[in-house]
Amino acid sequence: RITVHVPGSRGIQVDQAAGSVELALDRCRDVRVVNAAGSIQADVGFVDGALDLRAHSGEVVAAVRESIAGDASVETQTGRASLALPKGAPGAFDVSVDVGGLVVDPRFGLDVERSLTGGRATGRMGEGGPSYRVRTLTGEAVLK
Repeated sequence: RITVHVPGSRGIQVDQAAGSVELALDRCRDVRVVNAAGSIQADVGFVDGALDLRAHSGEVVAAVRESIAGDASVETQTGRASLALPKGAPGAFDVSVDVGGLVVDPRFGLDVERSLTGGRATGRMGEGGPSYRVRTLTGEAVLK
């Protein structure tokens, strides 16, 4: 395990081949994590930029306690992709899974389409705000 303390004025970029990445940040600029095989867990307060978390295989889970100034993308090809946002977070949403489960908190008021194998939820909440994308090919896509 590696622990790194980062001043809030800095961005974070992690590119990893295998293993787990865990981030706990109160405030930062852009956050970008790419992990070929393994999980990504991010617990962030305020992101003054974009949040981009991607895995080829593994669970990708992000919890935002305050807000994100830029766009957010939480994606994996195989596994669970999950994004938790604070109440009242405005923006455009696109949550999808090709094969697996789709879980979307009703408070977002998204249009949900389900198929035999997967589903997609899209829509907008409030005025302005960033774009949020939660995507997995096979697994579970969650927005809460």
